[in-house]
Amino acid sequence: MLTSNKTSSLVIDALREQTRGQNIAVLSLYCDYQTQRDQSVVNMIGGLLKQVVLGAPRVPREIISAFGESKRGGGQGLRL
Repeated sequence: MLTSNKTSSLVIDALREQTRGQNIAVLSLYCDYQTQRDQSVVNMIGGLLKQVVLGAPRVPREIISAFGESKRGGGQGLRL
């Protein structure tokens, strides 16, 4: 469960509970006006993708390969 300061939305928790065991991903974004610089489109989409990957029963080989290639290429990280 992704939380902010150990506090999570009741709606997100309820949706996750209702969809447990199904092939459904419930994703969430929490935005904070005090950290607007960190809330770029790339970071926000990256956060959503991270939730999908962490919720998967296994990490697809293509993702592991892409991260490995990124590290060998100078460690810049994956780009959208």
